[in-house]
Amino acid sequence: MYGILFVESIYLQNALSLGPFTAGAVLTPFTLFPTIVSRLLSSRNGPRYLRPRISLGFAIAAIGSATLVATSFVPTLWLIAAGLGILGATMGSIMPAMTVGVLTSSDPKHSGLASGLLNASRQVGGTVGVALLGTIMQSFSLATGFACATGLTVVVLLVGANISGRLLPRK
Repeated sequence: MYGILFVESIYLQNALSLGPFTAGAVLTPFTLFPTIVSRLLSSRNGPRYLRPRISLGFAIAAIGSATLVATSFVPTLWLIAAGLGILGATMGSIMPAMTVGVLTSSDPKHSGLASGLLNASRQVGGTVGVALLGTIMQSFSLATGFACATGLTVVVLLVGANISGRLLPRK
């Protein structure tokens, strides 16, 4: 997700020639919706909700990323904002569920270690995502590179939905 934010910002400013303020306004749903959705779903944070929140969240995030792929061919600001909004909303579903899953499945005396590993893996994943998607984007023209980078996220998110749907417990 951090990689998407990085390449989208470059795409908006360099390929679509938007100013920093306008580009920031288009990116706002990506940063605003996680807070809103996590608040709306706060009563559904128990272990029984983990599988649907994570696997369905990944699948819906793939739709948001696919929307961004489409915007590399037809760059429409409202469509870009919609794709980013979908991604932001799914982050508000997935991230808290992952935290609950890690903390409820670990021994209470190791909860600090489990929480630290989750947060460290998020940071490493974000760093790898920015480096990978940025490299892909710079390897082609801006629009083609953006399509390839966001296309890769579609694939990764669908794989995540499949794996989490198979491995996470149903109850």
